[in-house]
Amino acid sequence: MNSFRQALVDCDLRSVPYQGYPFTWARTYPSGDMVEERLDRCVVNGRISADYGHILTYHLVASGSDHYPILGELLTDAPIVEAKKKEDFILNKCGHLRKVVKILFERLGIQLTLWEV
Repeated sequence: MNSFRQALVDCDLRSVPYQGYPFTWARTYPSGDMVEERLDRCVVNGRISADYGHILTYHLVASGSDHYPILGELLTDAPIVEAKKKEDFILNKCGHLRKVVKILFERLGIQLTLWEV
């Protein structure tokens, strides 16, 4: 986890504040014991913060997966910006973060499922 935190710092990414349920992942063991953690989060870089102002995420609770969905909301209107050359997503610019995210996804064994609405 320290490597992931350092990758966020190296790439100038910050966690977005959240509201709602404090956890984003849960596991129930055969014994009935349950563990919950905040594994998933929304992160933004300084440019997104500057362009869009305040951003808030909501941790939702849903069945069908051990990861709970996250909903992001811009709290101000999007600014009018000039059309510019499309830039690569931040993972393409920061190889260290790409490696850490790949390792974490592999460890978690993420399987995509359909969310029930």
